[in-house]
Amino acid sequence: MKKFILIFILIFLLFSTLMSLTYAIKCNMQVKELNAEISKLNSTISKISSENKTLVKNKDFAQKQYQDLKSTKKEAELIDTEIQECMKSCNYTTACMNNCVYATIPKWEKEIDKNIKLLEKIMNNEQITLLHDSQNKWIVYRNAQQKLNSETIGTMMGTMYTNILSSEQTYIIKRRAKELEGLYYFYSRK
Repeated sequence: MKKFILIFILIFLLFSTLMSLTYAIKCNMQVKELNAEISKLNSTISKISSENKTLVKNKDFAQKQYQDLKSTKKEAELIDTEIQECMKSCNYTTACMNNCVYATIPKWEKEIDKNIKLLEKIMNNEQITLLHDSQNKWIVYRNAQQKLNSETIGTMMGTMYTNILSSEQTYIIKRRAKELEGLYYFYSRK
């Protein structure tokens, strides 16, 4: 029986030693992984610090970009608010609602022009050429889409379709203003 207990104790000690060794190896691997993560984080911190120095140098430019963007967003919100106020003032009659919506087209076109001018300030010559090419092609698309809308939705019977048509015709232009606003927002952050 003593032999059995002795063998059992020996096996237990061997097993405990193996478990401790396995645990130590695992801990060592985790330490190496953590050290690698710390190294990556230090590298990222250095990169961010370097980028922050660049951002600080361009602080005035960034503030100007922010003000331009804030102004653009505010104008777009004002146009949307203006439509609602206009419709409310005429008790939401069909003809009046259509007039309110159509009245915003020149305002959205002004937003498009403003966003193009803002983009031209931060783009190189090649990008400006691409921007103008895109805008010219968009004008062709806008005209074709508005004609399609007029020849389909515009021919449908019922006053609700006049509201749908005015909304669709205006939305094409509003969407372009928002696209250019978004492009300016993302590109100015480079």
